[in-house]
Amino acid sequence: MALVIAPIPINVPIGRNEVGPWNIPDVATMITLRLGRFTASTPLLWTLAGTIVNAELHLSLDGGASYQFFCGMGSRGGSFSRRDLTEAPHSSVSRLLPAQAGRKAKAFLEVTGGVLVSSLEIDAS
Repeated sequence: MALVIAPIPINVPIGRNEVGPWNIPDVATMITLRLGRFTASTPLLWTLAGTIVNAELHLSLDGGASYQFFCGMGSRGGSFSRRDLTEAPHSSVSRLLPAQAGRKAKAFLEVTGGVLVSSLEIDAS
């Protein structure tokens, strides 16, 4: 894994918010966006179940001159349990990257139902 942006705290207001852009290493074949979730070990992150986020990753293949939607996910806040009943530490979306030099990515976070207090991490591997 090559972190493009290490987990950073974010405080995102209601509405559509742009974060980035980031350079994507030329050797990377996969990109992942992660948002930290409320868990026993992270009790201050994304606490409100009514806070909903739709996250989109947009990709540029021309060094940032233009961007296109690449992948996305949506989720509610609060605690989320996996099938094995353990708490999910994050919500994420991943996708294989096209081979290309000079790639960049940025995220759009559409937040409703309250401010999103979380952590954001982007990695490319």
